[in-house]
Amino acid sequence: MAGSLYYLIRGVVPTLAIFGLYRFWFAIVELAPDCFYAASPEGLDAKYQHVEPTYQRTFEKRETPTVDLAGHGWMSFLSGVMYVAIALLAPWCPLP
Repeated sequence: MAGSLYYLIRGVVPTLAIFGLYRFWFAIVELAPDCFYAASPEGLDAKYQHVEPTYQRTFEKRETPTVDLAGHGWMSFLSGVMYVAIALLAPWCPLP
């Protein structure tokens, strides 16, 4: 049983790194939303306002599509660091 756990930790846990990269992407979007979305529908062409999402940091009601950003970009970044760190350290896990 201990050997199986060892191989599980060394073989499966490193795959968590992909979730870290995903969290890094979330952090980038949350920290710099102006690079990806318009802040209000007025900043978009009229023909795209009904389909192109805008971002907001409050939860006010809008008639156009929105992406609600809670503003926790640094928490997403830190969780991404944790995922990647665990994935990088798992292969050096000592034998049980």
